[in-house]
Amino acid sequence: MSVHPGAVSTDIQLQIHEAFGPILGRVMTALQTPLLRAPDEGSLGVLWASTTSGDELVRRGLQGAYITDPGKAGEQTELATDPQLEENVWSLCEQLIREKIGNDALHDWADAAKHDV
Repeated sequence: MSVHPGAVSTDIQLQIHEAFGPILGRVMTALQTPLLRAPDEGSLGVLWASTTSGDELVRRGLQGAYITDPGKAGEQTELATDPQLEENVWSLCEQLIREKIGNDALHDWADAAKHDV
C-alpha cells in the first residue's frame, strides 16, 4: 500500500522563495496557499492506512492500493502500472539492500510464507 497526503501546507513551500527569489516566491506562495491542505487534514489518509485492519482493507478492495484520502483509492498513472518499471524498481531495491546490508537481508517471499517468517 502507498499513501499520498496531497499538497499540504508546510514549511517546505518556503523553498519556492529560494528557487524563484523573494518577489516571485511570495507571489507563488500566495497563489498556491489556498489550494493546500492543512497538515492535520493531509495526515488523515496516512493515519487511516496505518491503523485500518488488513481484513477491512481486503473487504473494501483496498489491499495494496494507492490511498489519497481516508478509505479512498487514488488514480494510478500509466507509469505506476508499467511492469518493466516495476521490475526495474524491484531490482534496484534488491541491489541497494545487498550493497548496504548484505545478502542475508533478502528473503524469498514464497519461502518465507511457508515458514511464517
